[in-house]
Amino acid sequence: MQANFTHSKRDRKSASSSPAIPAVVEMSPSQGDGTRAVLPPALAEATDAAVAEAFARSYTPDPLIPEAVASIRSPLDSVLRRHGLLIESAIATALELSGGVDVLVQVAVPISQAALDLCVANAPDKTAALTLPVGSAVVKTAILDIVAYYPETGRLVAASVKRGGGAQGGSAARQDRLDLRAAGMILRGMLTSAGRTVSSVEVITIDYYGRSGIISGHVVEGTALDAFFGALITPIVEAMTERMASAVSKRVQERLAALMPPTPKPMATQARETVAGATPVPGESIVVPMRPAAPLPTLAECLSSLPLRPQGRRMSAVGA
Repeated sequence: MQANFTHSKRDRKSASSSPAIPAVVEMSPSQGDGTRAVLPPALAEATDAAVAEAFARSYTPDPLIPEAVASIRSPLDSVLRRHGLLIESAIATALELSGGVDVLVQVAVPISQAALDLCVANAPDKTAALTLPVGSAVVKTAILDIVAYYPETGRLVAASVKRGGGAQGGSAARQDRLDLRAAGMILRGMLTSAGRTVSSVEVITIDYYGRSGIISGHVVEGTALDAFFGALITPIVEAMTERMASAVSKRVQERLAALMPPTPKPMATQARETVAGATPVPGESIVVPMRPAAPLPTLAECLSSLPLRPQGRRMSAVGA
């Protein structure tokens, strides 16, 4: 049976028609070494669109949350999900810009029952060296967030990308890891049958912020991505995150300003200067110094009563 590889319109192979080094859209410092990252135009546009769509959507009201609060909280929940998908896009973009690697995103790999049985019966280091055909007994399809292949060395990396902002675990997470390992064996078989050399297969979970709670398997946190791939990954991700954070902050401030009651303006009075002990003239008023207005609450103070929403829902598309 021939595998049906599908991937989204964000397939990195399509970038061959664009310049290797994109135009500078945004400059952002990396992790303190003075290097500045270039945010490619397509990624900058996707970042802006994600924020705009999150704040433009209408959300189902919740009887427990006041509408004014929901108008800010609901878009923020959506932004967090979209940020996870943009992290995936930023990693894939940075890999492709590094050169010497073929990159696909959202790759659908058919998984056979034989592959799953091998993963259950053997340790990850054993299955990493095995090669399997797709087979006829396909029982499910695994979606791999990123597949990277290095033609010169034969290195193959299959990755599941997690934002890592909250705990993710349980039986679903364990099954995802089995699917990832099974897909690695099948990918090796497909490449070798096509005449490509595969020297190693690495199946990893990218836990970018390191708070997903996933400890089984090969987990790579964001701080270790550059060393793992041998390329500058985090500067691109951080540049995207800074751009997104700035856009979110602007939108939230606009909504907070719209929710705040207008500050009453002091009444205009005609007054004259007086000296100590002077008698006011009938019909004229005396200037009374006004106390300075109390400062408006900060964003953190305005939202301090909101309950924290646990993360963990699997994300599949930017428009989700």
